[in-house]
Amino acid sequence: MQRRQMGISREWAASERRFRGAVEAAHCGVWDWDLAAGQVMISDYMASLMGLDHSGALPEDVIMERIHPRYREAVQHALRQAQMYGAFEVSFPVPDENGRARWIDARGQARGERGQDGFTSVLGVALDTTEARRAKSQAQAAESRLRDGIESVSDAFVLFDKSGRLILSNQAFQDAFAFEDGVVRKGAYKQDLNRIAALAIKSE
Repeated sequence: MQRRQMGISREWAASERRFRGAVEAAHCGVWDWDLAAGQVMISDYMASLMGLDHSGALPEDVIMERIHPRYREAVQHALRQAQMYGAFEVSFPVPDENGRARWIDARGQARGERGQDGFTSVLGVALDTTEARRAKSQAQAAESRLRDGIESVSDAFVLFDKSGRLILSNQAFQDAFAFEDGVVRKGAYKQDLNRIAALAIKSE
């Protein structure tokens, strides 16, 4: 029986090493948060993401100090949720080597048996999402500038995609055909808007 348990333990350890290796190869950090001991085991790549010189076992205060103060409570809340329900999910910024915000998305799952006070360990991964956030922000800024330009046009302006769904329009277009609020929205079909516009013209 004891030999069998040792074999299972070795298999589990080997499986966990393969998991950690695969995640590291995908450029994700690996972390293991011991909630009872207040200690976090982090991989080399996770240490790099957090801007820390050392990997391995670290006091949780070292991790929390790297997180922007405004987001520390969100991380603590995510840990409490994981302790109670098992799932961990949170995003937070840490300063990079140039002092700029590096955004990290962390996901994890409690492991082991759930005790009276909840789970005591959470294993998870972390990913640098800074560029994705920056690209999204730039796209939103570009769309905002485009909308400002379209609204500055005094004539009605409307743009549909190849499938006939509305992409952009200005207030002048809505006013020209007296569309009700909510009718002219992104994704609305051209044929539906044309039908409503035709009825508006006919009733004049």
